[in-house]
Amino acid sequence: MGCLHPLREIVLQCLENDPSRRPTINEVTRDLKRNDGSQKRIELKIAFLGNSGVGKSLLIKRYVDKDIPQEFVRSTIGVELHPVPLEIGNQMVILRIIDPAGQERFDSIAPSLFRGSHGAFLVYDISEPRTFMDLPKHMTFIDAACNENVKVMLIGNKKDLQRRVAFDRAKSYADLNEMEYLEVSAMTHENLEEMFERLASSILDSLDTSDVGILERSASRVHLTGDGLKPSSQCNC
Repeated sequence: MGCLHPLREIVLQCLENDPSRRPTINEVTRDLKRNDGSQKRIELKIAFLGNSGVGKSLLIKRYVDKDIPQEFVRSTIGVELHPVPLEIGNQMVILRIIDPAGQERFDSIAPSLFRGSHGAFLVYDISEPRTFMDLPKHMTFIDAACNENVKVMLIGNKKDLQRRVAFDRAKSYADLNEMEYLEVSAMTHENLEEMFERLASSILDSLDTSDVGILERSASRVHLTGDGLKPSSQCNC
């Protein structure tokens, strides 16, 4: 299942029968401007790591569309690429999230998938200790493939369930590996927005404009490569 179109919510609001629930013309104009390519955007590559079943795909899709039913989100099969738009201050940011299935058969291609990532989410299930114990394995992919100054955030998902991994234990692991730590729930949306916004803000604070691709509405687009910024005449959305 692909990422829902970023204009989906504003279009549905415009179709509301109740006029009081329809967006204002300023709100519609703002959303159109954010998504028509006329606003400069920063594109960041983000790795999403963790065991299968920890809820990585649901975290992404519930952030993009908070009303999507859980039964519509299936575990990742293979590798999914999610473009996630968000706004930090007045800056439009597109997170290009690489979300591979958690199965070991994808471990061999993980380094090539994550190479050059600006940030990473390391996700475990606070109700399942095994997913926490496997975090060091996923950390090896970050160390081997991501940028040297990659920003990593440890995410304890399923906060709505009974805890079986102590908060202090997870926080100590995060501190030891110089990561931020946040507990979230894809089911209740607790800390969901903060999760994505904090990582994006942390990356932006550590980078200058030579480190990221600025996408502009023109025939030529700029993309990140291992050798730096190079222009491209084709769109690789």
